[in-house]
Amino acid sequence: MIDHPFARKARPMRHRLSRIAGFWLMLAVLCLGTGLSTLRAGAQTANDPAPRKTWVSIKIAQGAVTIAGPPGYCIDPSASRDDEKGAFVLLGSCASLAGSADSASPRTAAILTATISPSGAGQADLSAFFPTMAKFLQSESGRAALSRSGKAKSVKILKIASVGDVMYVSVRDIARADGQEVEPDYWRALFAVNGQIVTLSVLSLGAMPLDQAAKRALLEKFVAKVKAASK
Repeated sequence: MIDHPFARKARPMRHRLSRIAGFWLMLAVLCLGTGLSTLRAGAQTANDPAPRKTWVSIKIAQGAVTIAGPPGYCIDPSASRDDEKGAFVLLGSCASLAGSADSASPRTAAILTATISPSGAGQADLSAFFPTMAKFLQSESGRAALSRSGKAKSVKILKIASVGDVMYVSVRDIARADGQEVEPDYWRALFAVNGQIVTLSVLSLGAMPLDQAAKRALLEKFVAKVKAASK
């Protein structure tokens, strides 16, 4: 093997890029639990005077990412945010959010969430850092970041799998969420879109539980929808 001077310079550069990307990936994970601690879908009540206008999609991160759910899901603007620190978007049944039976309802009822933050690694292939991310998620710090209570002991990582440029994580969080009652087991997906780290989640309602396969299938549809809308 020829040890060229340029190769010697390139190796430290790759290590620096790996550390930078790894840092931003872990920082993104630290933001993941913030939206899940409070799950209050803004369903309309009988006291509201008129049906609300619902959004089927929303552009965030200065237009870099468009969040849209599978058919029947709409954005809840009252529980979503988009600022310099990142974005959190909550989606629920269009009919429930609008307070109108004329609006669409999903075939599979669940709560969908999206968290978006800058990748810090430009257009780098973030899938190359999935092993680092998987290791972090299983650590005490990673599990604490995922916990709705901020305590690692409430979280167990059930499964981590990579499919192409998407990492899927099955999580059990026994910490209670404020607002709607949700099942402790849920699925997340992590991938990059236009220089942003996107994390999507599917949580089933305590009153209408879904099995793991149904949640994973719904999440895959959610991922496909966001990718297609963000092109």
